[in-house]
Amino acid sequence: MCFSPQADFFAGAVVAGVGLETLRHVRARRELIVGALPLLFGIHQLVEGFVWLGLRGQVSRGLGDVAKEAYILYAHAVLPAIVPLGFMLLEPDRTRSRVMMALAGVGALLGVYLLWQVTAYPVGAHEQARCIDYTTHTPN
Repeated sequence: MCFSPQADFFAGAVVAGVGLETLRHVRARRELIVGALPLLFGIHQLVEGFVWLGLRGQVSRGLGDVAKEAYILYAHAVLPAIVPLGFMLLEPDRTRSRVMMALAGVGALLGVYLLWQVTAYPVGAHEQARCIDYTTHTPN
């Protein structure tokens, strides 16, 4: 989220709270991934708040770097893998579920590729126009 660390911390706290409530309503294991997405997104925003603070020198460089790596790892490697899987698990129709299995496979392969990209090469972040500009080796 752009704007400021305060915006990220506020949005992260609100969305994580909604995410906890969402998880309370999960009735079956197959609903767990999609049910956890709001909580995971809220945590993602909280982590980005620490990226902001690291860029501004308001927390240790080590904490800022860990936050940057965690933020990019989740966005580039985890999400592409878990979102298609989560929706595949929700699909009750077997034919559509099989089609979605192929998409989940593509998501998993993309997640593995991007995991390699963000762990094998340096990840950068800098503040630009009230946003954080993340730089990776991954071609756009």
